[in-house]
Order: sequence, then structure tokens, then C-alpha cells
Amino acid sequence: GRVYFFGAYKDKEGKCWADISPPDDPRIHPKQKERELVHPSGKRDWPIHVWQLGAEATAIACGFSISAALVKSVKNGVVGQDLLTWGMGECGELAREVFTPVKKTEAEIAQIPKEILEASQYATFHVDKVATDYMPPQLAQFADGANDRIVEKVACGGYHLLVIAKDSENSISQVYSCGLNNYGQIGHSEKGPNGKDILDNLDKLTKIIFFDLMNIKQIAGGEHFSLCLDSTGTKLFGFGRTCSGQLGNTTTAPDAGSYKATPVPIYLEYNADGSPKENPVIAEISCGGAHSFARTENGDVYSWGYGLSGALGVGNVGDDDCVLRPKKIEVTKGINVVRERDGERPVSATVQMAAGGAQHSAMVATLHVS
Repeated sequence: GRVYFFGAYKDKEGKCWADISPPDDPRIHPKQKERELVHPSGKRDWPIHVWQLGAEATAIACGFSISAALVKSVKNGVVGQDLLTWGMGECGELAREVFTPVKKTEAEIAQIPKEILEASQYATFHVDKVATDYMPPQLAQFADGANDRIVEKVACGGYHLLVIAKDSENSISQVYSCGLNNYGQIGHSEKGPNGKDILDNLDKLTKIIFFDLMNIKQIAGGEHFSLCLDSTGTKLFGFGRTCSGQLGNTTTAPDAGSYKATPVPIYLEYNADGSPKENPVIAEISCGGAHSFARTENGDVYSWGYGLSGALGVGNVGDDDCVLRPKKIEVTKGINVVRERDGERPVSATVQMAAGGAQHSAMVATLHVS
């Protein structure tokens, strides 16, 4: 259907930008003297039609400063999906070339009359470039130039983009990524002469070689990390920042700023000797800012990562404020305490979905009387 936007994108300077108001929406913000159709500054206080999208959307995703949508398309007579991106993607997460930097140089600012500088806080920015390069939804680009791929799924991290796509109907699905890579969250790295990782940002979708031929079917992004799940639902991987247990694969708290640029396996349960058990079939994965969820096919849900604010749903998270390995959430524990007190039969829960925010989480579950 139609896509609507509300809120604001923030650039590196902290300035707010927003989608351009559509011609078919006559509303004016109380602080505006007249309606501006082409100015992308500020925020949008109510949902506005992303009128420049130009096609019916089948999926949407939001990062910290961008939006992405899969839209219906027809290629060579075959109905498929295109990936369009827009917003203040200054780290490559738009998967296409944009004018940079958004802020004007000191030399350019020095040429601006004082009265103009005083009249608008956006006078020192290339507003025209934001309006033409950043805000209009445009096709995401693949690094190898094969932009006719069939895009199946899209996910946004904080400042990075993840995509599942395949070359044709009969080919295997591959994972592509771009954007900010300061913690290896896009799964690409090279070793420098000193043996250290070179973590360059990428501005076009690039295949993550690690997942070649794995047939990945689900992707999810946190602020500085990513998750991928294969088609069997039993092989789960994570990469990116690890210092708050985001990757769920350690027993000791990693050092501040630690990361894994190469994907590592994540196991939901372990044997008494510390060896991992084979994962049950995972039906869904999702990420919050620095925590994650895996929901199994039988309706259990596991969480791990940063939990100071209680976002993990597992009670006390210990002195490190983190759960370093996945832990099953006991959805009905409190309910059954009350039911036992009242002489009622206990209940169990089947979780249908779980989602994480920056410092909170939510889930949908059905209760069953035992």
C-alpha cells in the first residue's frame, strides 16, 4: 500500500530533516506562515504520504536516520520487488551515491550574508542537495552493478542496511549490506599490514561472502550489530559490536568497543559441560538497540544482550547489566504465582512475535491453561 512518514531524520550535526510534504496534503504546521512543498527541513508531526515513492510498497524498514521500502515492480515480464531508500544516510546506508558533506564548508559559509544566517538555522547546509539527493526515494544500488536482482527482504540497523536478494527465481538467496562499519556490523573487513581489521563504510550493497550458498532467509539489525538466520531455522549468526553481549556467544563480558567483523554462530542452549546444543527451529529473529530475540517454532522466545532497563524480560541481569548467552523468557512465571495462590491451574504461553526498542521490548503471546 501507500507509505506514510512522520517524525524526523537527524544528520551528523543533530539537525532535523523530513520527507517533503506531498501536494495532496493541505495541512500547515501552526508554526508555519505558509505551506512549503519542497523544503525538507524540520519534522513532520503527523503521517504524510511519501508521494515520491511512486509504487505500492510491500515492506518497510527504518534505521536511525533512513527509511527503506520494497515496492512492486515488473522486470522482463516478471513481477518482483525493488528496494528504494531515502533519508539522511550519511554513512552509506542509503546504498547509493549522495552529495556530501551536507553542511557547507567554512569558505562557503563565509560568503553567506549575515541576515540570511540569522534568519535560518539551515542556511549553513546544502538544503537543495538534501531535497534532491537524500529525501526522494531512489533505487538502492549493488556494488557489482547488477541492480536487477530480486530483492526479497530488507532490514535496517542503526546506520546500516541489510538485504536478502537473489539473481533469479531459481538462484540461491544471498545477503548484501552497506553503511556504517565501525564495529564490523555489515560483515565486511580486510586485514591491514599491521594485522588489524580495516572497517571501511560501504555506500553500495555488497555481498557478505561468509554467507555464500547458505541460503539465508531472515535478517535483523541492531544499532551496531546484525543477525542472520538460514532457511533451516537452525543456523543463527551474529556480527558487529559485542561489548554488551549483543552476539550472545560468550560467558565473560567483552571489553568496551569489542566486535566481531566475521559472523559467529549463536546457540540458544548449552550442555552442562559448556558445549552448545543444536538449535531448535527458529521461526523469527529481531533486534533492539543492543539486545536480541529468537522465537522458536514451538513458541518459546530467547533474549540476550544489554538489559539494564529490563528489556530482556529475564529478571535480574547481574552486575554486568547484560545476558551474554541466550536465555529463555519465562513468560508466565508471575502469572502462575498468582494462579497457584488462588488455587487455579497454571498456564503456559506460546509467543507469536517479539520486538525490541532501544531500551524496551514487547511481545505477543497466547496463554493456554495446563
